[in-house]
Amino acid sequence: MEICILGSGCVRCEKLAFQVSRALRKLGLKASVVRVERESLVEYLLPGVGAPGLIIDGELVWAGDALPSQDALEAWIQQASRGERLRKAG
Repeated sequence: MEICILGSGCVRCEKLAFQVSRALRKLGLKASVVRVERESLVEYLLPGVGAPGLIIDGELVWAGDALPSQDALEAWIQQASRGERLRKAG
């Protein structure tokens, strides 16, 4: 599983990275966690949407101002680990 955190490295981006790490530990799963902070790439991957953003296995599952809940993060990661289609927020 590959998880990509998109953002400039702001406080919300850091908190999202922490939440992802906590979810992986709680679920006992491993993943490649990549941080994309390069502004041009973030803008390309999140057109018209505010950062931070979260991509799991190539699928954008969340982006915006308010961070997703810990429960939502855990559900997305569990779904991805089982190869299921991810149910996006919103």
